[in-house]
Amino acid sequence: MGLFADISEQELAAVFSAVNYRLKNIKKKAYILRQDEEYKSLHIILKGNCYGEMLDFSGKAIKIEDLPAPVPLAPAVLFSRQNKMPVSIIADTDCEILIITRDEFIRACIENKKILYNFLELISDKFVFISEKLNFLQFKSIKEKILNYLLSLPQDKNGNRILPCSLEQLSRLFGIERPSLSRALGQMEAANIIKRKNRDIRIVMEQN
Repeated sequence: MGLFADISEQELAAVFSAVNYRLKNIKKKAYILRQDEEYKSLHIILKGNCYGEMLDFSGKAIKIEDLPAPVPLAPAVLFSRQNKMPVSIIADTDCEILIITRDEFIRACIENKKILYNFLELISDKFVFISEKLNFLQFKSIKEKILNYLLSLPQDKNGNRILPCSLEQLSRLFGIERPSLSRALGQMEAANIIKRKNRDIRIVMEQN
């Protein structure tokens, strides 16, 4: 459910003709927002893809989530009294961003209540996502994380699960180095826990 879901182009044009905003272009790999940066204006990715990343206590970068357009960034932080970014947002591709202040965004919500409803739904969905992410991070070993992730993927008619991303992207999601992920997958395959061919993976224990 996007911020502008079920809102026609004509309705959006009417809303944004009544409020102030600015557009900004961001190059691939550039920071859009940095962890601990004060966040007083809503940033909405109109074109491109980005991702959230945070540093743990040891300074290791942990990927939190992929953020493909169109998506508002950190909606729950915007009206918080502690309105500092909990993560950094980095452009995965060239991006176009709409930036609108809190006061102007409130005006937009008054102009069209669907925007307000969608915004509240996004915040609720984000809370659920964070809860699931925290549950995932409690798994300590790489193999536990891999199995938990694989079990969350749907099976095809042959019992295979298809990785929706590359190993590089998956290693960022797990907060580990790519070689460590490849090594763990190899060990799991050698132990007959999984069978793997490219992005197709079968969990052997499910077949027994």
